[in-house]
Amino acid sequence: MKEKYKTNFTLTMKIFFVRHAEAENTHPDDSREITQRGKIKLLSTINTWRKLNSDIDYVITSPLVRAKQTAEIIHEKFDVKNEMLFDKSLLNGSSLEELIISLKSLDGENFVLVMHQPQVSTYCSMLLSCSGSSIAFSPGSVGCVKLTAAGPYLEFFLPPH
Repeated sequence: MKEKYKTNFTLTMKIFFVRHAEAENTHPDDSREITQRGKIKLLSTINTWRKLNSDIDYVITSPLVRAKQTAEIIHEKFDVKNEMLFDKSLLNGSSLEELIISLKSLDGENFVLVMHQPQVSTYCSMLLSCSGSSIAFSPGSVGCVKLTAAGPYLEFFLPPH
């Protein structure tokens, strides 16, 4: 997959893959909220993240409550000017190629995608590896993939702390 993006990508773009913060262990699944512990860890991760990068053009999130709550915190702490966007394909989704095309249609270069397992790990790993290796995203993790004409690379990965 990496070769495909190396040859087909002409603009520089950063995608911040975020797994939603730690959530309650309750049902129904689609209404689970993030825990206080998850929020505290997310805020700590954001403090480190802001030191590495402070520019975000769009926050795009799955519509599930825990992802939306995570996205709202990121949107506020980074003072994102554009409206937060909701995308059902981040639930169980579209192909990675469709997602990249969708991002390219927006006026921006820095995109946060708040997602769920296993899709967040799958998408990030697909961009970075031809070998099928995988990056494990625990709740509240952030992985920044920079896409350039030379190919994609992992700029940073922050586990929750």
